[in-house]
Amino acid sequence: MQKSKLILRVLLVAFWIRMTIGYVAQMVIPALADVLPHVYLLFDAVVVTLGCWTMKRRRDMAVVAVVIAVTALSTLLVNRYSLLFYLNGMRDFISFMFVIPILNFFLSDDKLRDQFVATVERHLFMYLVVQAPCTITQFIRFGATDPVGGSLGENYSGITSTLIYLVSFYLLQRRLDRDRLWASLLENKWLIILLFPTFLNETKVSLVYLAMYMLLMIPLGRKTFRYTVLAVPMFALVFYGGMTAYVVATGGSQGDVFSLDYYMEGYLLSEDAESTERLAKWMLENDSDGEAGGLTGDVPRLTKLVVLGELVDEPSTLIAGNGVGHFKGGTLVDNSEFYRDNEWVMTGTIPYVFHLLVQLGVLGVLLEIFFFVVYLWFPPAPGMRRNYNLQLYLFALVLLLQLYNDSLRNAFFTLIVFFVMLMSWQKAEVDVEEGVELS
Repeated sequence: MQKSKLILRVLLVAFWIRMTIGYVAQMVIPALADVLPHVYLLFDAVVVTLGCWTMKRRRDMAVVAVVIAVTALSTLLVNRYSLLFYLNGMRDFISFMFVIPILNFFLSDDKLRDQFVATVERHLFMYLVVQAPCTITQFIRFGATDPVGGSLGENYSGITSTLIYLVSFYLLQRRLDRDRLWASLLENKWLIILLFPTFLNETKVSLVYLAMYMLLMIPLGRKTFRYTVLAVPMFALVFYGGMTAYVVATGGSQGDVFSLDYYMEGYLLSEDAESTERLAKWMLENDSDGEAGGLTGDVPRLTKLVVLGELVDEPSTLIAGNGVGHFKGGTLVDNSEFYRDNEWVMTGTIPYVFHLLVQLGVLGVLLEIFFFVVYLWFPPAPGMRRNYNLQLYLFALVLLLQLYNDSLRNAFFTLIVFFVMLMSWQKAEVDVEEGVELS
C-alpha cells in the first residue's frame, strides 16, 4: 500500500473513532466511559506518529523546535519537573507540532492535494450530517444543556458548536459562486440548515458564531458589495430567528441571555470579582482547596483571569509559567502539587489564554502568536493568495477562543481548524470559490 493511502486511512479511522466514541459511551454503551481516556491517549499517539512520519518541510520543523524549546525551558529547567511529567503535559501542545506536518504532507504535493481535499471535504460534510441525529437524541434526553455535545458526547457542547459553524462556513466558502451568488446559496442550503444543532444546547457563543457567519458569508470584493448591502435585511432576519430558536430551546438559558448583567454577574464574572480575588489570595496562602471559601464548581471564565495574578506572581512564573502538565494529570500520571493546591480554579471551562499563561507564562502567549503568524500571515508557498473571508473568520475565532475555552489544546479540534487555515491559501491561478461536490 502506498504511504499516502496508509496515512490517510489511519488518520480518517482515528478521527472518526475520536469524534464518535464519546456519544457511544454517553448514549449507547455507558461501560465505554472507563476506556475513553485510553482512546484519547491513543489518538494523540496516532497524531504524533503520523506527524513524525510526514514531517519534511523546514518551516514545520522550525515550529516544532521552537515549541519544544519553550516548553522544555519552562517545565524542565525553570520548574524542574520530571521528564515523564513533561512528556504527559506535551499532549496539550501536539496540535502545534504534528497536525500541520500531516496536512502539509498532502497539501504541498500537487499529485496528492486534489484527492486529499476532496476526501476531507466529504468527511467534513458527513461530520455535519452526523451531528443532527446525535444532538436531537441528546436534546430529547437531557434538554438544552451541556450533555448535548453531538458525536463528541457529554461536556463537548461548546467545541461541537464551534466546529459545526466552522465546517459549514468553510464548505460554503468553497462552493459559493460569485457570478451566481443567490442561486449558489440556495444550492448549498443544507450547509446552513445543518447549523440547527447549535441551538439545541446551552452554548451562548453560538450567537456570536452566527453573527460571524452571516457577516462573512458573502465573498469580500467590489463585485459582491451590492449583494452584501441587499443581504443585510435577510441576515438580520436569520439572526433574529437564530436567537428566537435559542431562547425557545433553552428556555432563556435560565436567565436573561441578552442582558449585559447576566454575563458580568455570573456567566463570565462572579458577582463580586474583587471579593473573589481576595478570597483566592487567601486560599493560595493557606493551601486551601477552595471549598472552605465557598468557591465550588466551575469558576466563571473571566474570574479565572482576575485571579491569574496569584498563580503567576513571581518573575520566573510570569515569564515562563509553571510548566506544562498541570492540566493533564489524574488519569495516567498523578496530579501535580500545584494543580492540587489550585484545583478550584483549574477545572471547568478554561480560557485558552489562562491555560497558556499558567503553564508557559508570557512565553506561551508569544509562542501562540508566533505559530499563527507563521501559518496564517505568511503563505505556505510563493504565489498563493488569501481567501479573506476564511482568514477573517479564523482570526476572529482564534481571538474568541482565548477567552471562551481551551479547545486549541485538542488535536482532533485543531485537525479541522488547521486544515481550514491551510486551505485559506490558494494558488493564484485557482478560483478560491471552486470546490468539490459534497455528495
